[in-house]
Amino acid sequence: MAINNLASLRLALLDWTARTDIENSTADIFIDLAENEILNGVFDPSGRAILPPLQCHRMEVTNSAFPLVGEYTSLPSNFHGFRKVKLNGNPARDLDYVTPKVFDATYLSSDLTSVPVAYSIEGGLLRVGPNAGATDTLAITYYEAPDNLVATGDNWLVLTYPLAYLYGALRHLAIYTGAERQLPYFQSAFISALAAVHSKEKSIQFSGIALTSRTLGVTTT
Repeated sequence: MAINNLASLRLALLDWTARTDIENSTADIFIDLAENEILNGVFDPSGRAILPPLQCHRMEVTNSAFPLVGEYTSLPSNFHGFRKVKLNGNPARDLDYVTPKVFDATYLSSDLTSVPVAYSIEGGLLRVGPNAGATDTLAITYYEAPDNLVATGDNWLVLTYPLAYLYGALRHLAIYTGAERQLPYFQSAFISALAAVHSKEKSIQFSGIALTSRTLGVTTT
């Protein structure tokens, strides 16, 4: 049975566990948990990243005239991280990311002639300064999370990488049903499937690009 949407994933979970008593609403909880780990990364108990958050070319969105409303502006919907942020103007200017603490210490200018040079993310908002105003626009490339599978029924992620969803959800289902003996297998299979997602997406993103090395100012291919 092909897994390519929410309905087929639910059926696969029941087939793999030979269970008929798992309601869709319960299965959806495990699917949501798996999706959260796929997108936000997997970490060991010490907090060390086993696999980082997913940021790939399929998630990239470009807006060449993203409007600001002032120092603080709402982030785009389904925002999952910036790749590039540039202030439109003549000339255009790349904005540097800084932490909120550095922003407070460095980029709150009383000189109203200065222009924005940095951005941060604070309180779920994009913060740009100094002196960002409603007439400013940005050219941004950012990562947009795929549509939530439970809410929409399908997305490109389950269509392309169904095993990541399947094994991720089976891990949580095994805990729920008390099938601890199966847990190490599902854990290992999930990590392998998720590593394949990262590897495949990276190879697609950089396909056709010749790697270069620089030695004493000379570039070789």
